[in-house]
This record gives sequence, structure tokens and C-alpha cells, in this order.
Amino acid sequence: MALYLVQHGQSIPKDVDAARPLSEEGRETVARIAGVAAGYNVHVSRIRHSGKTRAQQTAEIMASQINPAGGIAAMAGLDPLDDVAEVAGGIYGNEDLMLVGISPPWRGSFRI
Repeated sequence: MALYLVQHGQSIPKDVDAARPLSEEGRETVARIAGVAAGYNVHVSRIRHSGKTRAQQTAEIMASQINPAGGIAAMAGLDPLDDVAEVAGGIYGNEDLMLVGISPPWRGSFRI
């Protein structure tokens, strides 16, 4: 099992758009990193994101390059103050998974 923890790309300021979507630079950076991941043959079963616009956009860009069979979807527990035990319950030892969230990434610790 491989677990990839990805922080969303750079977003635009809250005072410009409260949803804080990715900036053009953020999109370009994520696309570049997704291309590198694909070049390294990174394969994941699923990509899960926090549900925030910027995390979803990051997940979509990553998915466009690495094509996860299980697609992408929002997942509870990926916000900075969430209990990571929620995430642990959605991780299975026989699959590779990418989790996309916001900063700071997942506080605390958990056992799988």
C-alpha cells in the first residue's frame, strides 16, 4: 500500500473569492507535479479530497494524469482540525490512495 498526502495548490486570496479556488499559478504547479507523478508511474486506486474547492481542483488535475480507477470524491476528516481517525477508517491496506487536503496537513496520528 502506498499513501500519498497532497496539499492543494496555491489558491487565490479569500478577499478576491471566498471559495478560494486555485490560482493560475496553483493550477500550473499542480499540473506539473501531476505530470511528474505520472512519469514516475504513480498509480492510485482512489483520490479523496477535503471537499474544499481548491482541494477538489487539485484532485481533478492529479486524476487527469494518473487516472485512478475509483475516481475522485470528497472524504470527511481531511480538514486541518478534523479527527484523523475518520480518515483511517477509509483506508484499506491493499490499495494505493491519494488524499488531498489543505494546510496544515492532518494533525495527530493514527494507527492502521
